[in-house]
Amino acid sequence: MSQRTSKQVLKPVRHSSNTAPDVARPTDQIKLGHHPAPPHPFGEAFHAEDGYTQTEVLHRALSEQDGKRDVAVTGICEMLGRNHASQEMMESTRQLREALTRLGFGAALQRLPRRFPTNSTTRKGNLAEIVLAEYIVTAAGTELPIYRLHLILMRTL
Repeated sequence: MSQRTSKQVLKPVRHSSNTAPDVARPTDQIKLGHHPAPPHPFGEAFHAEDGYTQTEVLHRALSEQDGKRDVAVTGICEMLGRNHASQEMMESTRQLREALTRLGFGAALQRLPRRFPTNSTTRKGNLAEIVLAEYIVTAAGTELPIYRLHLILMRTL
């Protein structure tokens, strides 16, 4: 006879009566990690404000700093490139394209596999996944093993 065990449900962080409901306590801010400092693109381009949602769940809101959009776009483009294809993969593709063109097989270029997704839904999902993972790794100073596993598997296929 097997016993049924229920999953442990995490309770939202409660704030004390002397803390404003929208400002996270310093002890709770540690759980979120430190917002990256410049020169990291997240530190330069975004301001972070820690607080709680209406249901009292610890939350960090990022807002764009005025005049820093180019820094954010450049940084995120580098993250996307780094996470979709290694420099070696990109160089290999470039050399293959040059060789096909030089040998007169330019029409075959369209049939080469693409390093970046073309479906808009996939692109949006990948953007969100990569930006969130990069932020967590930077803020917490740690690695995300499943995220890294995904990249390792992608590079071996």
